[in-house]
Amino acid sequence: MKKTIVFILGIVLPIFFVQGQYQNRIIPLSIGDTVPDIQFNNIINYKTTSARLSDFKGKLVILDFWSTWCSACISGFPLMDSLKKEFGKELDILMVNTKSRSTGDNHDKLVNTLVKLKTRTGIAVTLPIVYNNSLLDSLFPNMIIPHEVWILRGKVIAITGSSDITREKISSVLSGIVPTMSLKQDIFDFRDSVPLFVNNNGGQGEQITFRSLLSGYVEGLPGRIAYRIDKSDTIRNLVTGF
Repeated sequence: MKKTIVFILGIVLPIFFVQGQYQNRIIPLSIGDTVPDIQFNNIINYKTTSARLSDFKGKLVILDFWSTWCSACISGFPLMDSLKKEFGKELDILMVNTKSRSTGDNHDKLVNTLVKLKTRTGIAVTLPIVYNNSLLDSLFPNMIIPHEVWILRGKVIAITGSSDITREKISSVLSGIVPTMSLKQDIFDFRDSVPLFVNNNGGQGEQITFRSLLSGYVEGLPGRIAYRIDKSDTIRNLVTGF
């Protein structure tokens, strides 16, 4: 009897464990999804060292994902800061230092980045900076930064690049009209160890405008070279023998 019970437990417990892992798996959020009240345990440039997303009660919240190695991200800080000052309580902008552990970004490094920016530009950025928050990284994964997540009344309304962060588009959202914005979609399965478009690495190559390649002999292929030129729905094939 005891052996039977032990055997059953040996089957059931792993099933529960796998189910628990599945249920706790973090699924990235997309447009229209509700954002949970995320806890920020590491935050600088703010009145406290911890906060929750609900503490930022602006009508519109923008999460700006960045890293200290990204000069384009840091150069956009003054614009972000000026937009916050212009729109006041209607807008909150959180600078989210993404993948902090893997990049080595920490409290001192972030503070030093702000000091250098002020020395260079004379602008003291007052925006809160969240770092070392794996939940935010999981909910809003990104490969290319800056990465902007627009949240209105607790829901994701847009995921864009930095070019969409403009006074006009923010004003439009605050007036109740969500403007047309391109959805930023990073390719996560791209491998830089494999050539672009080879074996569908980075896509099938629809964007190719010129191609040059060298290969060895391929068993089973005839000894000729084929060129295919697509132009205005007209396809011409030129075949030249060796």
